[in-house]
Amino acid sequence: MHINFVVGKNGSGKSRHLQEIAQFSRRDTLVICNTVHDRYRLRPSVKKFSARNPRNTPSNIIKSAFIELAREGTYRLNAIAKVLEYCNYNPRVTFIGVLHKDAEEKLAELNRIGIGGRIDFDINPNVMESISESIGNGHLVFEINLAQSYMEPRVQEMLLAILEGERYLKKLKLLKSVEVYIQHEHGNGFLRIDQASSGELAMIASQVFILTNVRDGSLILIDEPENSLHPQWQKDYVNKLGDLIGRYDVEVHIATHSPLIVSGIRNSEDRISFHYAETGFSTLGDHPVPSVEESLWEQFETITPESRYVSDHVVDLLEDLDNKKRTFYEVTQALESMERASYDERQGKVLEAAKKLAIEIHQEAQNV
Repeated sequence: MHINFVVGKNGSGKSRHLQEIAQFSRRDTLVICNTVHDRYRLRPSVKKFSARNPRNTPSNIIKSAFIELAREGTYRLNAIAKVLEYCNYNPRVTFIGVLHKDAEEKLAELNRIGIGGRIDFDINPNVMESISESIGNGHLVFEINLAQSYMEPRVQEMLLAILEGERYLKKLKLLKSVEVYIQHEHGNGFLRIDQASSGELAMIASQVFILTNVRDGSLILIDEPENSLHPQWQKDYVNKLGDLIGRYDVEVHIATHSPLIVSGIRNSEDRISFHYAETGFSTLGDHPVPSVEESLWEQFETITPESRYVSDHVVDLLEDLDNKKRTFYEVTQALESMERASYDERQGKVLEAAKKLAIEIHQEAQNV
C-alpha cells in the first residue's frame, strides 16, 4: 500500500490538493471527506463518503455493505466484523424491519388486486409471506454474526430481498424502516447503530464505506480522518486501514493536521511519502516514518514541551555546521524557526544557547 500524507496547517490547501487529484484521476477513485466543510466537486464516477451527507449514516452504510458484499462471500462480511470489534462492539448485527402501521390493510389490498399491477419491482414472494406472518408483532428480525464463515442461505436471501426492496416496501406502506442494532462487547443491551458516539460513527461509517468499494488499483483520498477520533484511534488509523484493505494494491492520500495520524504507522512494507501543501514540495516514496515529536516539527512546525526531538535535532544541526554539511545561514534559520514555534520557556533558552554556539562554531571555522 502506497500512502501519501498531505500535511500542512489549516487553510494551507490540503483539501484543494486532494480535489485536484480526484478531478484528474482516471482510476477507480474513492473520496472520504470527514469535515463538515465539504467543497468537493467530483466526476459522477467518483464514489464519495461525506460526513455532512445525512444519507451517509452508519445504518445506511452497513445496509449497503451487506447488499454489496454478502453475495461475494462471508469473508468480505468478516472485514466489517473487524471494524465493529475495533470500536468495541460485538460482530453480531441485528436488522429489524419495522412494519408500517397500515401494513395489514395494504397487504390485503395487494393480495386482492394483485401485486404485479401496482409496482414495477419484483418482490420476493417469501418477503410478502414473512410480512404477513409478522403482522402480529409488528416487525421482522434478522440476527447476523458477521464474524462467522457460514450464513444460513434462506436468512441471507430474505434479508437481501428486504434490504434491496426497502424503498419499494416503504412506498407500498408495508415497511416503515429497517433499523440496524449493535451490541457493546461489555454490555447486554442493544444500541441502534446511529446512536453510537461521534467517533465510533465516523470510524464505522467511513471504513465500511472504503471496504465496500475498494478494488485493486483504487485511488483512495481521505480528508482529515482525525475528526471526532480520540488520540489512540488517530494513532491506529492507518494501521487499521491497512488491516482492512492491505491485500489490495491501492494508493492512499491522507490530508491531515494530526501528527498522531502520521506517526502511528507500523507496517514497514508500506511506501510512505509526503506532500507539503504550503510549498507544493513532495518527497519520494519509502520515506521513514517519523516519531510524534519529529512529525510535529517536520510536518506541522509545532514543538511540544520537553521534546527530546528538539535536543536531538539541535545537536544534529550543530554537528552538521561543524562538519560543513550545512551553512551557518541554514543552521541559524532552522534554529530561529524552531524558536518561533516553541512555547516552552526552557526550550527557548536551549535554542538561544544553540544559536550562540552556532556563532562560535562559525567564527572558529572562519579563523582556520
